[in-house]
Amino acid sequence: MKKLLFLLALILMACSPEAENETPDDPIIGSWHYKKLLEYPAEGEVMETRGSDCFQKSTLTFSPNGDMSSVHYHFNAQGQCEINERATTTDLSWERISEGKYRISGENGSTVRDLVDFPNSKTMRMFSYSPYTKDGKEIERKADVYFRLE
Repeated sequence: MKKLLFLLALILMACSPEAENETPDDPIIGSWHYKKLLEYPAEGEVMETRGSDCFQKSTLTFSPNGDMSSVHYHFNAQGQCEINERATTTDLSWERISEGKYRISGENGSTVRDLVDFPNSKTMRMFSYSPYTKDGKEIERKADVYFRLE
């Protein structure tokens, strides 16, 4: 009888409202390093530009508590790869608005990424929809591609 009561107690604890309200980890949580830029023209094939070895050191880190930080690298005037202090920040926050839609906020306001997708567990694409022209082609949207740091 004691074993039955113990088993019943375990089942009730597993089905408690607390367990029902837990949400799985968001796929954005973790550290990501920049890999490449994808540009989607109105006509023609997607254009891919791989980030330089220096720029690929740039990272975004999303914490489960909503904190976010970014570290950006660039080549200085002497051609050496170094942290870009103007673009690096540790006081950002993020929130998931809906499936694939995130708000990233900082001291200069906030931006909303209307589409962030995860083709697999190690790849994140952050899309922007600000049309521009490049090499005579109208670019409708672009995606910054990041790989998860292990």
